[in-house]
Amino acid sequence: MISLQEAKQILAEHKVSDWGITKVSIHEAQGRYLAEDVYADRDYPPFNRAAMDGYAMAFDQSIGTVSYVVKATVTAGQDFTSPLQKGECVKIMTGAKVPAGLDVVVKSEDTVLVDKAVKVESSSYGVFTNIAKQGEDATQGECLLKKGTYIDANVLNVMAVVGSAEVEVFNTPKIVVVTTGDELVDVAGVPAPFQIRNSNGIAVKSMLSQVGFDEVTVMHVVDTKALLASTFESALEEYDIVISTGGVSMGDKDFVPATYKALGVEELFHKVKLKPGKPIWCGRKGEKMVFGLPGNPLSAQVGCRLFVLDYIYGLFGAENRVAHRKLSEAFTKKAHLSFFFPVVQDENGVKVSSFNGSGDITSTLDVAGFVLFEAGKAKYEQGDIVDFYSL
Repeated sequence: MISLQEAKQILAEHKVSDWGITKVSIHEAQGRYLAEDVYADRDYPPFNRAAMDGYAMAFDQSIGTVSYVVKATVTAGQDFTSPLQKGECVKIMTGAKVPAGLDVVVKSEDTVLVDKAVKVESSSYGVFTNIAKQGEDATQGECLLKKGTYIDANVLNVMAVVGSAEVEVFNTPKIVVVTTGDELVDVAGVPAPFQIRNSNGIAVKSMLSQVGFDEVTVMHVVDTKALLASTFESALEEYDIVISTGGVSMGDKDFVPATYKALGVEELFHKVKLKPGKPIWCGRKGEKMVFGLPGNPLSAQVGCRLFVLDYIYGLFGAENRVAHRKLSEAFTKKAHLSFFFPVVQDENGVKVSSFNGSGDITSTLDVAGFVLFEAGKAKYEQGDIVDFYSL
C-alpha cells in the first residue's frame, strides 16, 4: 500500500497524450479548457476612466473652497479633447474617459451646482480619487488566462473584453463509467431486501460533467468474470478513460483487478493510504487510463475527485483546484493514513462533518467541501490551515 503522494507521483509519470486541440468560437467555449494562453490586447482600462457620476477637474489644494465652471458633459463612449482652463471642469458619467489634464472625479452628491458653476462641498479628495487609472487592471501583452484554464462565465467575460472571438481548447476524453455488483439495481427499479439502488454511475458522471467532461457513458455489469471481461474489453477499445466502481477490495467476488490485468492493463498501483477510498486500483493500457474506484458512494466520489479529475487536469496543464481553510475544531486521526473528509463551514472556519463511514449516502449533503488531512500527522489543532476542496 502506497501513500497518496506516491500514487499522485505515479499518475504524473504515466501521462497519456492529450486528445487534441480544436479552435472554437467564444460562443461555444463554455465548459472547455483553454489550450493556449490569452493576453491583454491593450491596457485595461484603456484610458483613465470615471468610476462614478460627478465632475472631473484638475486637483489642487483649493478644491472645496472655489467654484468650477462646467464647460461640457462627457458620457461613456465620448472622447472630449477641447482644452480646459484653470477653474474649469466637465460633468462626467461613470465609465467615461477622463479628459487629459483632469485627475479627480468629485461625485455629484458632494457638489452644489449654481447656474453653470459647481462647488465641491468636501475636502476628502485627492489625485485620482474616483478614477480607474489606465492599465491598473492589466497592461498590454500581460497574460490574463493560462493554458488549462476552465472556461466559465468569468473567463468568458475576460475573453470577450480582450477580443478573443475564437480560442483554442482541448478536446475532452471519451469516458465510460462501469458500475459493478450483484447487489445493485437501476434507480427506477425496486430493490430486494438485500439489494441497493445504483447511485455511483449517476454521481460520478455528474462530477465529471460539472467540470466540462460531457462525453460520459454509464453502464452496469454484475460480478461475473466473463461479463466483466467482455464489458471491460469493449470499454478499452471504445473509450479513452475507463472508470469502474466496486470489486477492487478483498471480497470473494472482487474480480476487477484480475480482470483488468488479464486484458493487458498494466497495474500502476492498488490500495492507497487513504480514508475513505483505500482500495482504489489504477492501471494503463497503451494510451488508455483505467481507474478502479471502490464501490461505497463516498469512496467512489473521493476517488473521482482526488485521482480521476486531478489526472485529467494535469494533462491539460490546469491548476489544481485547492484552497486553504482554517479548522474551527481540533481533529485527531490515524497518523499513517491521509483522510479526505467532508466538512461544514461555520464562522470560525471549517470542521469535519459527522457521517457514518464511506457508505453513508447523505454524507455530502449540506457540506462546504472536503478537507485533506495528510498522512504523518495524527493531531490537528483548532486554527490549523488545511487543504480545502470545494464542491
